[in-house]
Amino acid sequence: MSLRASFLICAALGVSAAEMAVAETNFPEVNRPLRTGLKSVNDAAVVVSIENYPMLDAQYAVPYASSDGDGFQAFLTYTRGVPLANIHRLQEKNASTEQIQRAFDRALKEAKGGTLWFYFAGHGVSSPQDHDQLILGAEVPMDEQLMANHALAINALQKLVDQSDVERAVFVIDACSIALGKRFAAPVTMTLQANSKPIVLWTAASEGEKSGPIEQAGHGAFTYAALGALRGWADGELDGQKDGSVTTDEAQAFVNRFLREHGIREQTPRLLSAASDRLSSKVSEAEPAISSKKEMQTKASKEDREEKQATRAPEPLKKTEVQWDPALLKVAVGLTLVGGASVAGGYFMDNEWSEHGGDIILYILGGMLLAGSVAPWLMSFDIKETSYSFNLTPGGFVLHGRW
Repeated sequence: MSLRASFLICAALGVSAAEMAVAETNFPEVNRPLRTGLKSVNDAAVVVSIENYPMLDAQYAVPYASSDGDGFQAFLTYTRGVPLANIHRLQEKNASTEQIQRAFDRALKEAKGGTLWFYFAGHGVSSPQDHDQLILGAEVPMDEQLMANHALAINALQKLVDQSDVERAVFVIDACSIALGKRFAAPVTMTLQANSKPIVLWTAASEGEKSGPIEQAGHGAFTYAALGALRGWADGELDGQKDGSVTTDEAQAFVNRFLREHGIREQTPRLLSAASDRLSSKVSEAEPAISSKKEMQTKASKEDREEKQATRAPEPLKKTEVQWDPALLKVAVGLTLVGGASVAGGYFMDNEWSEHGGDIILYILGGMLLAGSVAPWLMSFDIKETSYSFNLTPGGFVLHGRW
């Protein structure tokens, strides 16, 4: 399948997913700062979001990628406590393959003894050689044959982690396979490299699935749920015991449950990790009570019925009134009588006067007078339709209307 055809199919799937997305309007904002006071001075991060690829048509944009990147940067800054100098934010045309690679290399050095975070929201492709996940830089052309030249392999980045001095790395990938083009599709096979460094690999969907946005939240569904989990919504997800931290197992279980409960069943995020690891600490934000799609529809239907009943009024009865202006009516009658008399006079005039054109003069004069009476006749009458209604009250009938 050609690249253009793939993107077009994916765009259609995206519209379909958006139409099927949850209709809630009470999603809380996950981009607002959640300050924990935690300081992770040895952490570093690369946050990449490409919503509009410069060399691709506007219809191939990645919905809400910029907002997703902003949210993840806010988590790293305020909740995780990563130093601002160690957060490399790349967006839109400033997120080329080369720029992403350079930022990743710098972050590897800055995260010595700490955690390297890598977040990506944009287009992904499948490697033509081994079908591993590739992420596309902003300069990617609309040419399938050249895509691999403008991509980074996640497996290659994992190998760089293994060769570095970082303690661990966390990859959060909201991208997909080129099989369907945009983020509304299945990610390719993701695997952990057999290395000595702990690595967490969290992706938006499992193989063969598509993913979509939560329109009312203004985020990709996976990223929104993941950010919520990291803010503390997933604390105690498995055992019900809240301890102020969120592990990989809790985060994964929460995100899958959250998406299912809110009507998003076509994607199952996948998290790979050698062992359960802690993703966030000192978080206490509880999971918000977000109404389900069915609850919202039921509530809206009930409110609509109640509003209609409250505003329903009896149908008004109609009455036609004819009003006239006495002055204009006198003028109209006068002109009509005089004009009529003139026409009659011309008709009954004797032959002697007729021979001299007297009857013609009377006809013309009478016609002019009759024509002149038309306007006063029309203006003297005013036909109006008035309305009135009867309301039954404890005291009897109450009459309303305009009279």
